[in-house]
Amino acid sequence: MRFKNEKNCLKQDIQNVFEKIPYSQAVLIDLMTERNHLENNETSKMFLNKNWWDVSGDVLDLGTPCPFLLGDISFRYFLPAFLLHALQNEHVSPVMDSVLDRLYLPKDEECLEEFKQRYSMYTIEEKRILLKLLKYIRHRCLHKDTELNRRIIERIDFSIENFWSDFE
Repeated sequence: MRFKNEKNCLKQDIQNVFEKIPYSQAVLIDLMTERNHLENNETSKMFLNKNWWDVSGDVLDLGTPCPFLLGDISFRYFLPAFLLHALQNEHVSPVMDSVLDRLYLPKDEECLEEFKQRYSMYTIEEKRILLKLLKYIRHRCLHKDTELNRRIIERIDFSIENFWSDFE
């Protein structure tokens, strides 16, 4: 019961914090920007002129749109849809795996600056929610002792220790 309550509180926190982000001109421009790959453009069209709360789980389950294929501004805006959908599962789903990849702190110095720049546009509240999510996944969704889960735990721990814990 405590697990379910913790998950429900996290979902409510996500909704409360991210509902403040408007579908702005910047989101629209980011979605309309032509990218190098056809998949990026197709993904952007799936989100065009939609509020994050209107993106259905059926669309997210298709595997496209993938969070990787969104620009940083539109990823931030639609992040709550991905998070809330991913929290429907008791394990790390493909949707959550894609989101986690964007939350992992890179070990490569070149990518580190880009990572820090990407999250500089997030509020402290939003960063705290993402930290809370990482901790939740770390402690609630990775029960089986598998090589994959050990790697996910290692990446989450590294990311929390070296970046996300600054927002506690």
